[in-house]
Amino acid sequence: MESVEMKSESSIPLNAKEKSRVLIPKKRNSKWLEELIQKGNIEISPYVKNGTATLVLDFGKHVNDFLSSFVSYISIDEHGEPFLKILPYSFTPMFDVKTAINVKDLLVQSGSKFGLMEHEVLSMHIVSDGASNLSSMGKRFFADWAICACHAIQKMSEKVLSPNVKNTFMYSSDELKKLNECSLLMGKCAKLALAVHKNKKLLHLSRLPTTYVETRWQSCINCAKDILSLLPFLKHSSVCMISEAAKEIEEEIVTLNPIVKTLEQFEPLLAFFEVRSSFQSTVTFHLYLPMIQAMHNTFSQIEKETDDTTTRIINKSARIVTGEYLEKKISHLHLKATLLTPRLKKMSKMTQSHQQLVIKTMEILLKTTVFIQALDVLKSDIAKRVSLSSPPPAQSSEQLKKQPNKFSFYDDITTSDEVDEFDAYMKERVTESTPECPLKYWFSKKDDFPLMSKIAFNVFSTLSSETVCERAFSAVRRVVRDDRQRLNPELIENIMIGFFYSNNYK
Repeated sequence: MESVEMKSESSIPLNAKEKSRVLIPKKRNSKWLEELIQKGNIEISPYVKNGTATLVLDFGKHVNDFLSSFVSYISIDEHGEPFLKILPYSFTPMFDVKTAINVKDLLVQSGSKFGLMEHEVLSMHIVSDGASNLSSMGKRFFADWAICACHAIQKMSEKVLSPNVKNTFMYSSDELKKLNECSLLMGKCAKLALAVHKNKKLLHLSRLPTTYVETRWQSCINCAKDILSLLPFLKHSSVCMISEAAKEIEEEIVTLNPIVKTLEQFEPLLAFFEVRSSFQSTVTFHLYLPMIQAMHNTFSQIEKETDDTTTRIINKSARIVTGEYLEKKISHLHLKATLLTPRLKKMSKMTQSHQQLVIKTMEILLKTTVFIQALDVLKSDIAKRVSLSSPPPAQSSEQLKKQPNKFSFYDDITTSDEVDEFDAYMKERVTESTPECPLKYWFSKKDDFPLMSKIAFNVFSTLSSETVCERAFSAVRRVVRDDRQRLNPELIENIMIGFFYSNNYK
């Protein structure tokens, strides 16, 4: 097989997984890529077809727009332990408008390379950022959609100082004025950080402040923290512009401190989900809801207890923002994951509204395609129950209209094995020996709870974050230079798929 060895063309050093050379096929030889696709087909297809795979995706730009997507599924390591494995699915150029239908068609087209039918691709869950086209696509066409934990955390943090217009009625005019002042102060910190970087040779600082990246709001918080620590040096700087800006910020330090103290609480959660959504990921999807709920409770408590006006206003806004995400951005997948985690199933530390949501989700759980598929083994038994039972009395159209919207066979199903499994699971005691990882728990219980475990494997194949896709765009900038604009986008896709496989991005 003819191939060309290529090293990273960027001066940026690759990490440990990116250091090895990449085999890039010559244009006239497609056998190499076909072998990779075949390998992916063997590994990915069975999990997609049995309902235990999830798609995580993100858009990025490298000369052209690309859709980066990966498949996550539950695999078994050499010790017989289950873990969440991630493999490349596509790195596809996007030439059309990014509508929900166009993105769906692109993912289906990529699936055909792995021998997947359209309905098999659409049977997967989707994890993406909160863009309306992607969330709409996930909800309309795929089994379910969940927001990327990291994206949600970044947006929550950002909205604390810049509330949505539709929520401004929850604030007084004085509170909105104070939040605007806080937002402007953060902007001053970001400008000062840029000025420091531009004049770094004149300042001789031991370290430079973090610069604000517009798409990553938490970088602004880290920027403000760094500016706070560097103020004693910056206000005495020989660069007049920097010293004046530092003194101006120091005058508002009473406001800046509570801003940083409140918003830095998002940082540990962001780091937690970013680090654990790498190429061989641990299951963290079940922790998103309880972690956001715990943070929401913290903001509520500080709002009630503090005597400082600025602290109270910022924590009130944080409570409102996190509350909105808990109400509107928690998917059925999140609720299922919470319910199917032994140490969270009682929801004792959750609000009553979320407990009620979990009960509703259980009803939805009983209606999902995956659950119906899991009931295949009971079809003959259900048919027997229906045939042995006496037919229900005839009902008028008015009576039928008043009935809840449920399938007619639900009364039979409530006495079948899967509900017995659910009752047994809910009544089972949680002890010190109960695995913290829900994946390990359900793997150990697959014989005791065969139907529930199938549902659990479907839910826990879901990644918390799209971080792996963002890393793909970091990789493409290292492998293919920006100045190679004449490079065929399809060839870039082949290069990157080869890069991911050849450099153990799996």
